[in-house]
Amino acid sequence: MSGSKSVSTKEQRIAEVAKNAPDMAMDVSHHLDLEWFVEAFRRTRRDSAVGVGGNSDSEHGASLDERIGDLIGRAKSGRYRAHQ
Repeated sequence: MSGSKSVSTKEQRIAEVAKNAPDMAMDVSHHLDLEWFVEAFRRTRRDSAVGVGGNSDSEHGASLDERIGDLIGRAKSGRYRAHQ
């Protein structure tokens, strides 16, 4: 699967640390950046159901950078809460 080389490198580093220290708690928040989330969005199936927030793929894509920026800010500050 093609994608960002930088994101793939980050994923490989995380996987290596997790493999070598499976009982270690890891903080990966420093990897949360626009590039990471855009790549995750790119990898998302376009024919899947709407998300838990009720938004479709096209609604998320319309203001993707702004929405991701908000998500990153909330995640890094501890204000992010997943939908339940």
